[in-house]
Amino acid sequence: PCSPGEPRSLLCVAAFRMGFVAGGEGGVVRVYDKAEDKEMFRKAKEIKLDGAAGERSGPSGPGAGAVTALAVSPSEETLAMATSSSQLLQLSMSPSDIMKEESTVDNVLTSFHSGQILGLDACVRKPLVVTCGTDKSVRIWNYVERTQDLCKFFGEEAYSVAFHPSGFHLIVGFSDKLRLMNLLMEDMRTYKEIPIKACKECRFSHGGQFFAAVNSNTIQVYKTYTCEVVCNLRGHQSKVRSVCWTADDSKLV
Repeated sequence: PCSPGEPRSLLCVAAFRMGFVAGGEGGVVRVYDKAEDKEMFRKAKEIKLDGAAGERSGPSGPGAGAVTALAVSPSEETLAMATSSSQLLQLSMSPSDIMKEESTVDNVLTSFHSGQILGLDACVRKPLVVTCGTDKSVRIWNYVERTQDLCKFFGEEAYSVAFHPSGFHLIVGFSDKLRLMNLLMEDMRTYKEIPIKACKECRFSHGGQFFAAVNSNTIQVYKTYTCEVVCNLRGHQSKVRSVCWTADDSKLV
């Protein structure tokens, strides 16, 4: 007999000794094994990937997306999965884990941006890098340990980021405002907002006492700890695309 109709498309299949695994739209993975005394396969388990492995689905995060590729390890104990939201996940295929009602899906390394990366900056005194992208997330990476230390999703897209030399503060240019944030152990907390919309370039000075933010064709320089305006630099006839401080922080290029 034919299986009931499925509204979601099947995008990939991987075989193993006892049956096969199928993945497709909706972030669903199905495990089929051979039915006893029949030349047929039965669905042994269905796993939903949305919201797995620390990626929040819904308005705050992209979710897992569609399963686009599957691979079973030679020992047939692990299933690797690639998704349309650029995530690489793994699932235990051992008989004891497959029989469990709830299966744990983990990131192979860490979660990744699910869209284009728009901003990147490195910390001077710590082995940290901050990135932001079209998936509305800001992420802190440790390039020595090759790990993601922190990820936070926001309600609007972030266009630019800057890391304070100390590693304790961030500037993030959102579509509505420029936000100064404190970098905590498990959170990024806003402590000041500046009314600059869609700031696509911002940069701390080497000493960290000033920061520059682009507002269309104007460069605005602020004091970091009081957010007082130091000066407004005008002269460009079109939008400013890049800003760089000189080594002694006395000039901007």
